[in-house]
Amino acid sequence: KEAGLEIADRIDLAYSAAGDVAAAFANFADTIQQETLTVDLTTGALPEADYTTTVAVGDGEVTLALRKR
Repeated sequence: KEAGLEIADRIDLAYSAAGDVAAAFANFADTIQQETLTVDLTTGALPEADYTTTVAVGDGEVTLALRKR
């Protein structure tokens, strides 16, 4: 919502995380893609991202970047 997207928008999503959080992204990639309408889910940076945020998860942080398709 903060990114200004519509509910039906398709996106590319990149994440940067470590440890258990990175493992969760890898293990649940299909579910994450289905629930967020993500076409391409990758680790690392996302060139020309439309929105980037960093959130606390447990003792670590996750950076998420998305780009509208």
